[in-house]
Amino acid sequence: MPLEEISSRFKSYPMDDKTKMKSDKIRKDIIDLADTIDIYCNESREKSIALTKLEECLMWVNKSLSRNN
Repeated sequence: MPLEEISSRFKSYPMDDKTKMKSDKIRKDIIDLADTIDIYCNESREKSIALTKLEECLMWVNKSLSRNN
């Protein structure tokens, strides 16, 4: 793998205020969904995975926002 690709994958991209607002809105929505899942789903492996996937989703959203804006 070329060094440029490795650098791009792990580079930190700053967010301007507008992008940070978008991230905060999506984070709030994901937290609301996580709260709903926590209320309605019994403790289980599946619930844990669902919450982990939401955490992963937020990570990819933030990477998309910071890298592509």
